[in-house]
Amino acid sequence: MRTLCGMMALGLAATVACASRSDTTTTTTAGGASTTTTATGTATTGSGATATAATAGQGPEQLTVADLDSRMKEIGPGNQALRKQLMGGMIAEAGKQAEELATLFGDVERFWAQRNRNDAVKWAQDARTFATEAAGAATANDAMKATQAANNMLGACKQCHGTYREMDPAGGFRIRADLNIR
Repeated sequence: MRTLCGMMALGLAATVACASRSDTTTTTTAGGASTTTTATGTATTGSGATATAATAGQGPEQLTVADLDSRMKEIGPGNQALRKQLMGGMIAEAGKQAEELATLFGDVERFWAQRNRNDAVKWAQDARTFATEAAGAATANDAMKATQAANNMLGACKQCHGTYREMDPAGGFRIRADLNIR
């Protein structure tokens, strides 16, 4: 009985400690919209749209270079789909696509955070924020704002790619070999 009570007290203490932990980050953009990210990875834009994204450094799983490559192979076509949807007036679909991109950028952010590459973390955070803004704008049926956010997202991608990416002789792209990132 004593052992059971002790285990219950320990479990309650752990629950209280976790519940009182605050891992919330709020980012305000130049346009005044805000993005709030919690430890659970939920991002909410000032317009009320919600996107799920992994928070940098969260979770026990160490992401590998293969994981990053996999996410990048989803982000490229996802970005193309987002642009086509926005140009074609498929705003609701664009919002869903932008939410998926925000989730993927959360994983990219975590990959770089696990390697202490602060510049890449910042670019991934920016890309995630812009994807979330695009989702929020699409939810508000504002194609112009969603398109601007998508363009800003692409700018963050280009900065990171300019620093960390190179052509792979076998085809496609890879992390620059001279950086020795594993």
